[in-house]
Amino acid sequence: MASTWASDLDLLRRRYFQQTPLRHIRWPTPLELDRQEQILDATFLSRRPSEKPAASFSHRFFKALINHAEASGAEISERVLEVFMDLLAAKVDGGIPQESTFKSYRLPSAGDGDGARADGEGCGACHLDEKWITIREDQLLTSGGTTGLHTWNASLRFAEFLSSNPTIIANRSILELGSGVGFLGLACSLLGARSVTMTDVDDDVIKRLTENVELNRTRIGASVVPDVQKLDWDEAREPSAAEIIIGADIMYDPSLASPLARVLGFLMRRDGGCRAVAWLAATLRQEETFATFKSALMLEGLYLERVGIEGVPDHFFHDEEARVILLRVT
Repeated sequence: MASTWASDLDLLRRRYFQQTPLRHIRWPTPLELDRQEQILDATFLSRRPSEKPAASFSHRFFKALINHAEASGAEISERVLEVFMDLLAAKVDGGIPQESTFKSYRLPSAGDGDGARADGEGCGACHLDEKWITIREDQLLTSGGTTGLHTWNASLRFAEFLSSNPTIIANRSILELGSGVGFLGLACSLLGARSVTMTDVDDDVIKRLTENVELNRTRIGASVVPDVQKLDWDEAREPSAAEIIIGADIMYDPSLASPLARVLGFLMRRDGGCRAVAWLAATLRQEETFATFKSALMLEGLYLERVGIEGVPDHFFHDEEARVILLRVT
């Protein structure tokens, strides 16, 4: 059985690399000197993933660690203090805050919370079989006139669902609509898809998407490296060869319901044989959007059903209050 400390350390590590707002981080107590150093080794000094959060975030993270340790009466590690002071200097010298940052997400695995099989870094929470995705994304939710440079909540929830139900995409060809920064498509690659094509329309988004595929190429390893293509929904007229079509948070406004239904009608069409299946994760902000989308799909001869995801465990930090729903289109 996993130890409580191993689970706490693993959770802290995941929250650090995702750059979770500090008010949402649960600090274990007490924070004795040896535990402070284990946290340091598992986060800032960890070799995996190699891309680290912004220095400003790391500075705030270790400041909070020191404050919680002091509040519990623990001695503060000299190693932690040294890193904290280095980060403070980097923060002062850094000038204007960075527009983009690296966020890393570890996919759920059967060994979560198990302190065994450490990778040799002195980090009992680091497993050899971990699947990490690192995304360069903008810190602002809207940047350059697009919302596509940020990892959205529905993508994270969808990845949690697919991690619990990998047979949906295992050895299947995948086409993703509105890929944004690429988290979901990269997750499909690591979860066993036979091929993955990620698409978007904005040139800046396509550029960032391509960068993130290259950033993760080595860690994908034997998995399939996704292909990146530009796709304008208004110009798509041909069926797709993909078996599974996916999308996350691409129906955030009622005005997108009809264009999305129309492009699915073209992409899912088959002249004989089995038609593709679409899986869409959406943050339910307005019920009218769902109703409008359902009606638009009916005009395309497509059927919509909700799939329950309430039983899928939360693994990532989710920063939105709105509920994510999963839709299956056939």
